[in-house]
Parts: sequence; structure tokens; C-alpha cells
Amino acid sequence: MTITQGNVYVTLQGTNVIEAHQDGVGCAVKINTGAHLYFSVDSNDPDGSILLHGTSLYGGGSAAVEGGNLHINGGTVSLVGGNKILNSYGSSFTGESLDLQGGVLNFSAGSSENLNLSGGSIDVSGSLTVGPNAEFHIPSDSVVTILNDASLTNDGTITNHGTVTNEGTITNSGTINGAGALTGNGTLNGSKVLPAVTPPTAANDLSFTGTEYELISAGSTNGGTMQYSLSPDAGYSTEIPTGTDAGTYLVYYKVVGNTIYADVEAQSITVTIRKATQSVPSVSIHYTNETLSTTAEMEYSTDGGTSWTRCSADMAADALSWSGTAAAVQFRMAENVNYSASEVQRVSIPARPAAPAEEILVHKTENAITVTNASAFSGCEFSADGTNWQDSAAFTGLSAGQTYTLSVREKAAASSFASASKSKAVTTVNGDGSTTLRPGESVGSGGNTITNDGEKITIIDGGTTTTITPPTTGEDVTIGGNGGVTVPGGSAIEKPDGTTVTVPSGGGTFDPGTGEVTQNVYTVTFDSQGGSSVSSSQVTGGSKVTKPATPSRSGYTFGGWYKDSGCTNAWNFDIDTVTGDMTLYAKWTKNNNSSGGSSSYTPPTYPPTVERPSEGGSTATVSPSRPERGDTVTVTPRPDAGYEVNKITVTDQNGRPVEVTVGPDGTYTFTQPTGKVKIEVTYKPTQPAKTPWSNPFADVAEDDWYYEAVRLVHERGLMDGYSDSWFGPNDSLSRAQLAQILFNKEGGPVVNYLMEYSDVTGEAWYAEAVRWATSQGIVGGYGNGTFGPNDPITREQLAAMLWRYSGSPAATNKELHLNDTDEINGFALEALRWAVENGILNGCGDGRLGPQGLATWAQVAQMLKNFLENRESGD
Repeated sequence: MTITQGNVYVTLQGTNVIEAHQDGVGCAVKINTGAHLYFSVDSNDPDGSILLHGTSLYGGGSAAVEGGNLHINGGTVSLVGGNKILNSYGSSFTGESLDLQGGVLNFSAGSSENLNLSGGSIDVSGSLTVGPNAEFHIPSDSVVTILNDASLTNDGTITNHGTVTNEGTITNSGTINGAGALTGNGTLNGSKVLPAVTPPTAANDLSFTGTEYELISAGSTNGGTMQYSLSPDAGYSTEIPTGTDAGTYLVYYKVVGNTIYADVEAQSITVTIRKATQSVPSVSIHYTNETLSTTAEMEYSTDGGTSWTRCSADMAADALSWSGTAAAVQFRMAENVNYSASEVQRVSIPARPAAPAEEILVHKTENAITVTNASAFSGCEFSADGTNWQDSAAFTGLSAGQTYTLSVREKAAASSFASASKSKAVTTVNGDGSTTLRPGESVGSGGNTITNDGEKITIIDGGTTTTITPPTTGEDVTIGGNGGVTVPGGSAIEKPDGTTVTVPSGGGTFDPGTGEVTQNVYTVTFDSQGGSSVSSSQVTGGSKVTKPATPSRSGYTFGGWYKDSGCTNAWNFDIDTVTGDMTLYAKWTKNNNSSGGSSSYTPPTYPPTVERPSEGGSTATVSPSRPERGDTVTVTPRPDAGYEVNKITVTDQNGRPVEVTVGPDGTYTFTQPTGKVKIEVTYKPTQPAKTPWSNPFADVAEDDWYYEAVRLVHERGLMDGYSDSWFGPNDSLSRAQLAQILFNKEGGPVVNYLMEYSDVTGEAWYAEAVRWATSQGIVGGYGNGTFGPNDPITREQLAAMLWRYSGSPAATNKELHLNDTDEINGFALEALRWAVENGILNGCGDGRLGPQGLATWAQVAQMLKNFLENRESGD
């Protein structure tokens, strides 16, 4: 096709091909200078296309289009040349142009010749324009050369997979992309070229070994510099990032551009170094010192693996909540940064053997105690303080008159612990020789000894034997510094000559030297409480004291002798007997004063105000009904059937409480102050007889400080421990567990409340408890959308939850006199004031409250007990 002059417009429809003719030039289209060829498409066929195919002639070749001006306004124009795509007359398109205003221009070599300016190439010596809607595709085996003083203007899209050599000027306001190269010393105006990026690849199958890994294989770019970092905003370099510790890494990469190529924003790739596995631990039991060969890197479980607690080095067996009964404990190496938790080792801890059955018999002096039946304790060891143990049954160097806890236990063996210990309290002889002789003890030396075997006291004195049999077994006897033995009344004394003497009911003292019994004599002191002096009396034990002369006191009338200074329990001289040193107190009633000779003074009376109870019984009766100041007032409650007294409160005219004494007969008494009092009696339903608690927990012993607290929370269904046999008193309580406890106390109410914690799923066992607690304002999460259900609860968090549960009452005392109040977070300050003031939370015993300390199950049980008792006493 040859265009000699003018303009030729070609509308492309369908697929078209123009092949070169063998006319000596071999081009598909020849455009003479000054002529123009326009390609466009019809709106009914926007996909129209044409292939312009030049051929090779005479071993040379020809272009697809030669000379003139080529305009592509639409469609797809593909150029295939022999050795060139476009050719001009001479060396350049002087004054001529290739104008791409729409559609797509594809070109490629028609032969394998693809060297500079040959094969698939364009030499632009004039101008090449890519319009706003046009695309210019450069295949990988093609070269576009912008010669000196020539120009390429791009307002559309150039996709370059070959090579663009710029020695002239490229003006770019569109997009230039692709993996091809842009080279040369020409000028680039406008937007930089977007470089092609081959992303780095993540290293595969990494697990922690302690060595440093390269986290990725390097990426590449056709322009600019590829850089890497482990931070999205800083630290980029061409070095490949490395990692050693297990975990998930985000490796960031970006392209830093240059004068030609634009920057490429950072992107990331995820790389994981897996945690390594650990060997199963090998924990053994050291029976002698009752420890286990643990390390601080281990953890243990006593509930079958449900919860785990960190070990200490060579931890004591009792730290595992082991209370002497057989226990199965699991150990494993704890998970850490670089290692996953190991498989478990199961260790069976045997039960502690029972204590020896034999009774401990001892002989004691001022500074020594000796077990006299040590031969009955074969294989045992002995202690005088429960801590230091020895093989010898003799303890010397002790202090006179001091009490020691003497213990005996079987020694630990190769596969068993030391047994439980059998103990008894023994008090050494006083410096003056006196002592209390308990059952199983003896004193004396040589041929002179006194032995108490619990049934009788045997006295051996110079070869003679006296036997004293008290009226009841297990009696203590007192030995004086002079050797006399004080025995209870009714004791039978069998003397060496075979005669038997019975000690009078008041008791007496037996003198082994004389064989005589002296009755005990006690002193009765009379306190006249402001009256005339009354001499004391000496009275034989078990006898009545003689009534003394009546004392006198000006302005008062004597009202008899009483056993207490408040004069509420009168002494009956006709019946009561003296059993020890005692004091009796005089009662006085103030006389009426005379005025004007004939009239008498009448002291004021104060009839009380007795509140009527709202339920459970009638108004209490008061006697006397019009008491005077100083009178003893008796209050008799009148509960209905099925009710009992809950509380009695008496306040004086100024609202201050008056002390009330509970009588054995169900009455209450107080001393009338000046002015009227108010009496309030409340009743409550009678509690059914309490069934004795059967302790199900092997790790809660009756002598543990938290025993009663555990019993209360277990009986009320608030805390059930980990299983039927383990409570876990020393384990930390979680936030979810406390929410569940309070939820249980309220009976598990159903609430319709939208809970938005990201870490509390609807299927979690604690979900409804947390939902309810959140709806009531008892909990509120951390403020970042999480609740932390498995986080151990701190003492201040526990106090805050109980405080909110109680309605956030204000504390009366705003001062916390403790050493660590600066550790209290603001949200918990008022709650801790309230908890301390009401005895719900106590200090740690060293002047500290420990607000950040973790609350154990035992501590939580005790706080709940304090809380419930405080709340119920205030109802």
C-alpha cells in the first residue's frame, strides 16, 4: 500500500492484514513525505485491527511502514518488519511523526535479527506521541531508541518489556511500566517510570535452633534500589533481615527510586520461625528433705493438666498442695519464647506414713527432757521444736520453766517420706523445782521419782512407794518447790504402809516426806467498791466462806456481795463453795436525798423507746420499765415460731451505742445510762441444724488458716475447686473465675446485654458470667476491647469487683495507713478503702497491702467469707 500524497483514512472493522509486495522495497505501507495515514475504528466494531507485515528482500529486509506520517486513533495496529518496524527516507523522521492517539500499537521483529536498530526496533529521530487513551507495547526482544534531538511524549500507557534507549527527551504524564530497561543519557520530564518489582520470598521451614536465619530470599527491581527492614517506618537497607528467636516476623521491602524510576511504597511479607520442642523432664522425689528435683523452667499441674503453676528450683513437696495424702502430679517443661511446652511426666507422690501409735513418755529436769520409752520408737527420730530432728531421744541445754513441743516420727526411707509426727507439749522443771506433771511425765533422780501415767501418780521416795489415784484419769498434778504434790479433791492416796487416805473435795497437797495431806487454803478478797474496808478470809478448798460484817457507805444502801464488779451475779453464802483465790464485790444503791425536811428526793427514770420489729416477732419486753441511771435493764425478745434474734441494738440519747450483754437464758442486759435509750430488736428465720461439712479437698487441712473460708464458699456453692478432691488454695484465681463466682451467688441470672470483648467468645464457659457482670457495672475490661478472662486477678481488682457488686459504697475512713499506697491504681482506691475499713481485705503483715499481688484461691475464699459475713451482719 503506497500513499503518495494527501490524507488517507482507514476505518478498521474486523481483522485486517496488509502484506508487503515484492516491489523492491518490501514494506507493507509506504507513505510519501507530506502524506498522512490515519487508522481508526467504527463505534460498532471497537475491536477492529490490522497487521502491517513487511518482508525481507535480497537478504536485506524492509519495514512494515515506511516514511510519511502515521496516525493511530483507534483499534489495534500491529507492525511486523523485516529488520525494522518503521523506516524513513534518510536517517530520521525530519518533520515527520508517528502519532498514537488511541488504540494499541504493537510491534515486533519479523526475523531473528534483533541488534541495534535492526529486527524489532524503532529509531525515533523525530517525535513519537502516545495519546491519553493509547497503549504502546514493547515486547521483550525489541528496542526503542529515542535519538538525539528526538522526543517521545507519553500521555497514555507504555508497557515496556524490552529496552528503551533515550538519547533525546521523554516527556511522561502517563504511565510507563513493565520489566524492561530504560537507559541512556537523555532527559526525562514529568512522572518518573514505575519500576517493575519481583517481591522477595519468605524462607520456609524455619524452627528455632539458636542460630541466625536469613528471613527472606532477595527480591529484584528493574529500576532503583530494593531495600528491606523489620520496621515499616525505619531501618531500611539492602541487607537481608535476619532472625534468631522463634516467632512471626513481618519483613518490609520497598524500592528507593532514582532520577528515572519512582519510589515503590513498602509492602510486607510474613516469615515464621517455629518454636523448638523440649525433652520431657525427669523429676525425682528426695524423700529425706521432702523436695523434688525441679527447675524454674518447669511447671506442674495437680488437676490433670487443666491448670499449670510454675515450679521453683528443688521445690518442696508441700508447695504442690500436698498435705500428706497420695497425689498424682504432672510436670512438663514450660513454654517460653523459643520452646513449646514438652510432653508431661507423671509423678506419683506417696502418702505420708501415719504417726507412731505409741504414747510418748518423758522424764524432765530443769534443763533436759528424755524420752523414756525410746525403744518403742525403732527407726524414729526426735525433735524438741518440730524443725530440727535428731536420732537421740535426749534433749539437753534447755531453759527452765519453758514449754517445748516434743515430737517423734519415723525416718524417711528410700521410697517413703518421714511419717507424720506424734507430739506432746512438755514444760521443763522451774528453777525452784516446781512443775506441772502431765500424764506420761516423770521427774526426780536416783531413787526419788514422781511419775504421772495418766491414771495414777506414783511417788518413789527412798525405796518406798506411794500411789495417788485421782477421781478422773488424765489429771495434771502440781509439784511445789518443796516437793509437795498438789492433787485434786477425791483422790485416793495409798501410802507405803497400805493405808488409804481420800483427799477432801477442795483438794490438797501431799508431802512425800511426812506422808501427810494438807488441804488447800484459798484467799477470798472482799472489794467494798467505795464502802468501808472488809478483811479478806482464808478458806479451805471446797468449803463455804463466812459472810463478813456488812460494810457501810455514806448515802448508799448495801445490796450484797457479787462475783463480778458489775454486780450482776450474786454470791450465795449458803450454797457457793470456794475452789480458788477469788474476789467478791459489794453492790450499792444510792439513797434518796431529803429536801426541806419532809420531802424526799426521787431520782429520774428513763422509760426506753422500744422499736416494733417489721417481721418475725413481737416487741421485746423491758424490765424495769422505768429504769434509773445505773439500773441493770433486762430485754426479753419475743420471736415468732420459726424465727430467732438477729440483732439487738441499744443507743443512748445522743445516738451512741450502749454495751449489751447476752445472757445464757436468751435475755439481754445493759446498764441504764443518763437519759432515755432506744432499743431495736430484729429477727431472722431460724437456721436449720447445720450438717457437718465433709471436707472433699485433699489439699485443705483442718488446721489451715483458710479452712473455715473454704468450707463456707464450698457449702454455698460459690467455689468448687478444680475437681472433687482438689481446691488449689495456692493457685492464682483468674478474672473469669471471680465473675463466675459472683454469677453463681446471684443464681445465674439471664441478661440481654451486648458484650463486645474480642477475647470472650459466646461458647466460653464463663461467657454468661462476664456478660452479667459487665451489664451490672461490676467489670469493665481493660478499655482496649479486651476483658482478659484468663489473666490472674490482683488484690486491688478483686476488691474493686466486690465493691462494685456491693453498690460502690463510700468508705468512712479515707486514710490507708500502709506503706505501699503509691502502688494503688486510681480506679481501685475507694474500693480498697472500703474493703480495709470493713475487714474484707487485710494487709500482708509487714505494713503493706499488696494491691498488685495476685489473689490466690485461699485468699479469695477468705475475702468472700469476710465480705459475706460483713454484709449479712449489716442486714
